[in-house]
Amino acid sequence: MTSLSSNRLRLILGGISGAVAMLAIWQMTTKPFWGYWGMALMLGLWFSLLAVAAPRIWKAGESSRMFLLSVGSGVALWLGFPDMPFFPMLFIAFVPLIQIESELKGQRRSLRRLVFYAFNTFFLWNVLSTFWVINTAFVAGIFANVVNAGLMVIPLAGYHLLRRSIGDRFRWASLISFWMVFEWVHLHWDLTWPFLNLGNAFAEWPALIQWYEVTGGFGGTLWMWGGNILVFLVYHQWRESSTSVGWRAWLPLAIWLFGPIAWSLVLYWQWKPAGTPVEVAVVQPNYEPHYEKFDIPQEVQYQRYRALARSVLTPETRFLVFPETSFGQFDLNQIDGQPIIRDLKQLLDSFPQCALITGLDPYRFLSPGEKSPAQRAFIRPGQDTLWWEAYNMAAQLASGETDQFYIKGKLVPGAEIFPFRKLLFFMEPLVDQLGGSLEGLRRSDERAAFRHQGMAIGPVICYESVFGAYCNGYVHEGAQALAIITNDGWWDDTPGHRQHLRFGALRAIENRRDIIRSANTGISCLIDQRGGIHLSQDYGKTAAFRGQIYLNSETTVYNRWGDVLARMAIFLAIMFVAYAGITLLKARFISS
Repeated sequence: MTSLSSNRLRLILGGISGAVAMLAIWQMTTKPFWGYWGMALMLGLWFSLLAVAAPRIWKAGESSRMFLLSVGSGVALWLGFPDMPFFPMLFIAFVPLIQIESELKGQRRSLRRLVFYAFNTFFLWNVLSTFWVINTAFVAGIFANVVNAGLMVIPLAGYHLLRRSIGDRFRWASLISFWMVFEWVHLHWDLTWPFLNLGNAFAEWPALIQWYEVTGGFGGTLWMWGGNILVFLVYHQWRESSTSVGWRAWLPLAIWLFGPIAWSLVLYWQWKPAGTPVEVAVVQPNYEPHYEKFDIPQEVQYQRYRALARSVLTPETRFLVFPETSFGQFDLNQIDGQPIIRDLKQLLDSFPQCALITGLDPYRFLSPGEKSPAQRAFIRPGQDTLWWEAYNMAAQLASGETDQFYIKGKLVPGAEIFPFRKLLFFMEPLVDQLGGSLEGLRRSDERAAFRHQGMAIGPVICYESVFGAYCNGYVHEGAQALAIITNDGWWDDTPGHRQHLRFGALRAIENRRDIIRSANTGISCLIDQRGGIHLSQDYGKTAAFRGQIYLNSETTVYNRWGDVLARMAIFLAIMFVAYAGITLLKARFISS
């Protein structure tokens, strides 16, 4: 390709990308819902930037080939990730990136070039799979996709530096362990964003991952990385061999890929529901959160809740579940005086066997001298300042029983918590202007199990359902089933709410617990102990239904041991880094 033709191609593609970005901006400024236009905007801006700032990747040669390989990795990761159906792509998606790293080893500026190609891969994957975050908050959504792509580069860069320091010793073990450490951190620090943890990638196919009851989601991460490495080794052997690759090279790959599938299918088809069957009812009120949920008076909304509940309740119903933040904006200390709460309790008096699990978003004024990490000031002119805190919480109400509460523990960065506020103090005006929470919500470090007439349900609030080990805590508290209450309408009708549903279903497999799922705009459903979805209600539909779940008190290996694979990876990563440091020190000492 001549320089003239490559420049022409660069200008054409850059112009097309810029036009797509401008069209997306126009659509997003004129439409109330953005749908897929956020994806078009970010991809258009990215490729426009590359057309201007990275002319080498448009010319024939090594840079162009590596760029196309990195694009291939990003697209393959997207094609294999929910709710796309091509999960076999997951076992070859990292092969192009591994090939890039192998070719760059030993070249000048290898780390800088690897970072560029890896960022391109991960940015494409983030945008194609989780672009819908932008529908909640524009700047926060772009921030999430860009920053998460950058964080994903770190384990690959660390692997490259380690390999460059000590050679191919521990090569593959270090790559897998570094990635697992990254995913573990993403589950535990304040800037949590585990949606793209690799174990989630198989959520669309629960029949293939029944062994998550032993390993949890990190087993899926290990399975995926191991498959990619074995595919790369077979490919590398084929390239270097003058003859075809023998069956001995294919055998480990076949065992690695199909062994877990066979094991899972045996578990899947032999599984029988464990526990005691009970009748439950679910309400899906369907109030769009951007323009309805927080604008329509609660008293008006409540009439829909009440009518839907009455349409499905029977004397045999043991639990009725409403979605996240169904009611709120009242003082938690005065909950019994709220007209809606009083009326709900009167309704439950007619069904004394039934307990209501519902989401609330109340506040509470602090007592004099009481401190809270999420306290906010209410300044009264001419009087003293009152301090208060806000909650996203679940409550259980039942006739003749004491009210039970659980405060959400895993908060959404930006919307419910300002991560690293002391370090990022300069961003406070931006966060405040964009509707984020500077003080954040009060959160709990403890899980709970709502108890009712000898039964126990773990109340999982929205984002928490993506955290495997965190959800283990509900079972440790005695939960025999889980109730996921959520509001997925912020993302419009995009893959976001379907991904969230599927990832929550992984918790059913890990803990062998049935799940009652109530989502404000959908998808509400029941999930069995194999991760199967039943009685699902369409997104954007007002609905109520009742069905049967099983209350199970048995525990799984994963529930007892948690993310042991991640803990092993942390140990190995520390050992690899320490070994590299000792090796470098020895080399310097000998050379001096």
